Formats: sequence, C-alpha cells, structure tokens
Amino acid sequence: MAYLVATGRFDERGAEATVDRIATMPGQLTAYDSGGLEIVALRTEAEEALGSRFDIRQFHQRVLEPGVVPMQELRNHVRRWIDSQQAHGSDAH
Repeated sequence: MAYLVATGRFDERGAEATVDRIATMPGQLTAYDSGGLEIVALRTEAEEALGSRFDIRQFHQRVLEPGVVPMQELRNHVRRWIDSQQAHGSDAH
C-alpha cells in the first residue's frame, strides 16, 4: 500500500481498495491491462494503416461493436475494419 500511495496515483483509501481487489481477484488486473495494451496496439496499427483517414470515433465504435469477445476476435474484427477502410475509403464501416 505504501508503494501505491508513493506513486501519487492512490490515496490511502484507494490503495487499500486496490490491494483488496488484487488479493481477491489476482488475475483481473492482469487481464484488464492486457486488454488495454491490445486496444492501444490496434489503435496504433489503424493509425499507421489509415493515416489521415483514421477516425478515432469509428475506431472506438469498432472496438465496442462486438461486445465481450476474446482478444483474437477483437483483433480480427478491427483488422477487417482497417482492410475495409483501405479498400473503400473512409466511408466504409
């Protein structure tokens, strides 16, 4: 808890709640961060592939569209969208 408070990201109460969460669901934090890293990587991939045609609102829609799915399915879904944007221009959804 002292480390969490020292980082400046948590007050004492927040640090205690975080430690309790990690203790009761140790895999949750790892899964959450893994998903976040995947979404950031997909965004970077889309930005590089689409350049000035990249639209953050469309990207967010594609990420949220399939609901709760395995990361591989999300990756496939977003990559299909990138491919359609490249093939048909920025109006393709």
